[in-house]
Amino acid sequence: MVIDQQSAHERVLFERFLDRIEQKKGMAQQQLFPQTVKLSAPDTELVNELLGEVSLLGFIIEPFGQNTFIIQRHPCRPAG
Repeated sequence: MVIDQQSAHERVLFERFLDRIEQKKGMAQQQLFPQTVKLSAPDTELVNELLGEVSLLGFIIEPFGQNTFIIQRHPCRPAG
């Protein structure tokens, strides 16, 4: 049997994130230095549409001016 290790890893992460969304238990870790990200207009629109779902994964992203966001928290690994 041949297993594509990259695909298997991606599937495990996908299942983990899907479980977090369904349980609404996104664990977040505060960043010491929040990241500022400037996006194109279409990407900004997409991020604004997905902010609710992304927050369920553990990301805390806040708008910061035109086409700019601050990533305050990011998902952390669960214990175990």
